[in-house]
Amino acid sequence: MVPVPLKPPDPSWIEPIWMSSKTLHISAYALFTCLCAWMLVPRRYRWLLIGILLGHAMLTEFAQYLTHDLFGRTGQWSDVGLDTIGIAIGLALAWPWWRAADVSKAPEPVSSSL
Repeated sequence: MVPVPLKPPDPSWIEPIWMSSKTLHISAYALFTCLCAWMLVPRRYRWLLIGILLGHAMLTEFAQYLTHDLFGRTGQWSDVGLDTIGIAIGLALAWPWWRAADVSKAPEPVSSSL
């Protein structure tokens, strides 16, 4: 949501900056999805985390759309699509953790006998 209307000194930088920003969308949401996989959430609620990530992607772009006059950022549905691709990549990378069995009991307390 910060203003980032980059004006590179050399016009040949426009495409690399654009590519890196789009790569950041995919990489960030892949990382978020991998991190969600390692949370100790019961299996039946794990897909809710994916819904939260998708909602975050949409709301971020919508907020950028609403605040265009203040910050100069534009919300784009294509960025939501890139975020969704990142979520799919994160699911593929962390699939064993997403499918892991539930942690059914609390961890054992550490014995303090010396």
